[in-house]
Amino acid sequence: MNMTQIFAQYMPQIMNLASALLGSLIGAFLTLAGNVIFRKVQESGHISIYVRIVHSLSGKHHTWGFYHPKDSGTDLSFHVPIWFEVVNTCGVQRVLRDVNLYAYSSGQEVIPFMQSQHLGNDKEKYVLGQNGAYTVVIPEKSSCRFNMEFFLRLSEMPEGHTDFDKIILAYYDEHDIFHTFDFATVETCWTEGALNRPKVWFRLKEKQAFHKRRKDKELPCAK
Repeated sequence: MNMTQIFAQYMPQIMNLASALLGSLIGAFLTLAGNVIFRKVQESGHISIYVRIVHSLSGKHHTWGFYHPKDSGTDLSFHVPIWFEVVNTCGVQRVLRDVNLYAYSSGQEVIPFMQSQHLGNDKEKYVLGQNGAYTVVIPEKSSCRFNMEFFLRLSEMPEGHTDFDKIILAYYDEHDIFHTFDFATVETCWTEGALNRPKVWFRLKEKQAFHKRRKDKELPCAK
């Protein structure tokens, strides 16, 4: 029996095997493609962030401004209490890690704010953020609101760089990408007293590379 006869004899088996293998490959490809497309559809949508400057949950119930803690007359500090609301229109949960404010001067970062985990005392205690954390998890197709408060102490500002003119809000997403947003402009620093509080919600817009070129008419202005 020559090679041609051998090949002809086993041709049906070879064709059946090749057909089964091709069918398996096509099935695997379609399954993978379907999973990828489904994942992309699930991830479609976006995150929208809304902020409202409010009164603190602390005993004094101050709004944002510069204050001496507990009327001690020392160590002036700047407090920014907010409602932080995130709307997630994606089909998967989203993570916003290390939500924080940053003080800027002439386009350069001066110092990050500190985050209050809780306020009050043993009798009346308020936990801020998401169970005290400023990393928040937003379920798919939902919105969540959090009480947050940020502060700076004059005594802890960098030497020679105590003033700032802009506040940036920023966070890292689940892929460790850093997102920044214009939050507010500040005209006067370290003068004791409350700042003018806008009594509305405002939507944050992601900051461009050169935020000095942005128009601040939609941002609250501290006078």
